[in-house]
Amino acid sequence: MFSHSKKILFSFLCFGAALTQNTLASSDLQPEVKATTFASSSVPVEKDAFDFLATQFPDILEASNKPFAHCDEESKHYAKLQSLVSEQGKEPGEILLKGAIHVLEKPTLEWFGPKHDKFMRKQIHPMLETLQTGHPLHGYYQTFFQHAYMNHTVLEDLLLASEYLYQVVSDEGGGMTLFLGRAPCLVKLAYERVLAFKKDQGQRAVHFNFSGHADALTNRELPFFKGATNITRDVVTPQKLNHYFSYMDSKNILNEKSLFIVGILDSGGSLNSFLWILHAYFQERATPLPRLMFLNLTQDMNWGLDKRRSFSTFEQTGQRTNKGVLTLLPFP
Repeated sequence: MFSHSKKILFSFLCFGAALTQNTLASSDLQPEVKATTFASSSVPVEKDAFDFLATQFPDILEASNKPFAHCDEESKHYAKLQSLVSEQGKEPGEILLKGAIHVLEKPTLEWFGPKHDKFMRKQIHPMLETLQTGHPLHGYYQTFFQHAYMNHTVLEDLLLASEYLYQVVSDEGGGMTLFLGRAPCLVKLAYERVLAFKKDQGQRAVHFNFSGHADALTNRELPFFKGATNITRDVVTPQKLNHYFSYMDSKNILNEKSLFIVGILDSGGSLNSFLWILHAYFQERATPLPRLMFLNLTQDMNWGLDKRRSFSTFEQTGQRTNKGVLTLLPFP
């Protein structure tokens, strides 16, 4: 039911997802420093400034103003779902829900069998030990580390991740937590349950639809990611930017003092694109950027997933070197 990419996504949410609190460090973008400087500028943002892709690929500019076409991977998933609907005589939503429940009930360590189990145990312990060193142990942090070394179901790990997230935001004085894209959606649902349980009015959860690398090329190397259909989707036009700014208005983020962005990072390209648009939005609305913090959902694994070429091999590509510290590749 679930593709390898979906399984990898859920696998990355395992073990409470080790929501490590990081300050974005990149030679090109440091939000708390540079973005604040940008926001204080009196120069209005020019919406046609997003033109890197349009300039480099003029032959697809016309297509970028048309409704998006399905790419090959989406077409395959859609065809698979249609086939299951025909075979089982059920509604698509019912089939998808059944598949989701099956995934959420799976133990995280044993996902792909003994080889994966051994690999995960070898990797997860030093990562957790690094994270725990000097880490505060009050509130939900204590709950997290009491359970982090156990073999959980994905559902239990989603709850652990959301509790850890709650404690981070609480300790930082509260604010709005922005769940970016599809990857953290289930963590958001669990986080909302924690907020309801705690009756905490100082935190607010918001989901932002965002995907791809707006006005930038992805670092992924497979032809699927380099195709014209994918690149066309990432072209930013003034019309699309206006539409997205209106969508951002509906989220009521302009008056927030602190913004906690939650997502899953590989190279940081998609986040870089989002921060670029976020900066443009606050400039357009003549509002200073709030304090920005990023919370990364990751296991800090090094198993060759960055190029999407070895989904299920679980071959270690090298020794862990970053020891829980988030580093991003530079982007122009």
